[in-house]
Amino acid sequence: METPPLVLAVSLEPFINLTPVALRLREEAVGLSNELSSGIDVITVETSGFEVTGFESTEEKLYRFIEPLRSSGIHARGHVLTGEPAEEIKKFVTYAGAQYLIIASHITPRLGKVSYGSTASELLQNAPATLWIVLPTKREAEMTEDMKIGEFPHHPFLID
Repeated sequence: METPPLVLAVSLEPFINLTPVALRLREEAVGLSNELSSGIDVITVETSGFEVTGFESTEEKLYRFIEPLRSSGIHARGHVLTGEPAEEIKKFVTYAGAQYLIIASHITPRLGKVSYGSTASELLQNAPATLWIVLPTKREAEMTEDMKIGEFPHHPFLID
């Protein structure tokens, strides 16, 4: 019996390119995929309906993100979902029957505590699979911030 795929959720929509933490997230998924002998379903959630000309589409970025997985022999599929990120991710993980969900989250220090982004916080409470969170290094977070599309509306989440 084939092990259910693991799901990797990556934020692509608001960025001009694949972010450093997204690339590290992909590496983490490869390691887990090899350990589990499992495929990877890569999902990204579009939230805005906001179209920006002169940049790659979300679909094009997703293809570029997945291609190295496929080239290395991993069965990888890409899915662009639309809606509220945490809800769409939970629905997809349940649908796929995945055992693991891999995401990245920004963190915010507040009053001596660390807070995750809104999507990661929701998934920590209600993920339908074992959750693996990759936190960006300070440098990755700075580089990610610099890669946001300027005209793009503010996003209250970051799953890159």
